[in-house]
Amino acid sequence: MRRITEQLPPGITGQLLTRHGAGAGEAELRDLLGAGLRQAYFQDHDLRSAAGRAPLDAESADAVRAYTAKKRADADQLVGALEHIAAHGLPLAMTSWEDLREAKLAELAARRSTAA
Repeated sequence: MRRITEQLPPGITGQLLTRHGAGAGEAELRDLLGAGLRQAYFQDHDLRSAAGRAPLDAESADAVRAYTAKKRADADQLVGALEHIAAHGLPLAMTSWEDLREAKLAELAARRSTAA
């Protein structure tokens, strides 16, 4: 895991606060935060242009999107397991969250290998 310590663009920060105050849902706020992080971290506050990048053909772009969706689904499953532990405690059979995390990661890896 890597900690991102970029400052969000002021426009995004203002939008986040405004939408949160207006009762926006978590998905909407997460999308807006993602846009801000993309702009700040990956586009260097819009200083990096797309001109320095090679475009992907449609098949490659679809493959990247599919890979991203799979990784997001795996992460969502792990988050769900960790939230369950936080709400209900550790199973009696395991003594540490590290053991549970490793077991869940092994289960996800096994699913990935059977799906491939």
